[in-house]
Amino acid sequence: MPADAGPAVKTLKKWLRGFVGETSLEAVAAAASYSVSAVSGALGGTELPRLRLVRSIAAGVGAPAHEAHRVWWAAALEEFTKHNPGLPGDPLAELALDLRRAMLRHDLGKTDVLRRMARLCEADGDVTKAMSRATLCRLLTGNTLPRTDQMTVFLRALSLRDSEVEQLTGRYEELSAARRKALR
Repeated sequence: MPADAGPAVKTLKKWLRGFVGETSLEAVAAAASYSVSAVSGALGGTELPRLRLVRSIAAGVGAPAHEAHRVWWAAALEEFTKHNPGLPGDPLAELALDLRRAMLRHDLGKTDVLRRMARLCEADGDVTKAMSRATLCRLLTGNTLPRTDQMTVFLRALSLRDSEVEQLTGRYEELSAARRKALR
């Protein structure tokens, strides 16, 4: 494996290859409903494959889906921190990293969180609109802050401890206040 893949990405690919074993790429691709090229890239190379592809390969070779999800999220966090090295001192990026860590701790992917937010909004009578996938992605990369009601639903969807919610809410409110002040 090329040197620029991080340890967690290498672990993910090694884990997947362990389940693939001697099975041909063609057979794995057919079982995963992906092209041979996509499967080959997921098993080798330096880039982090998409979670959907990892889940499909895992299902196709009988690997535990829960473990595939966990190993992928560890690699995704590593990639985020690797590609954002100049973040110390950037409170929005630090909040994004902490939110990703919270999702990893509770073994949640973006799709899981989006579904949970939608259910919470429905339970509240759709008074609050759940954030879109695009907003969630921008939040998790440190590029935006959602509306306060959306952030509240997002934190509820993570099922965090009260102390974690208070800490993240406090940081969110500080960032929101700073943003409002900057816009004046």
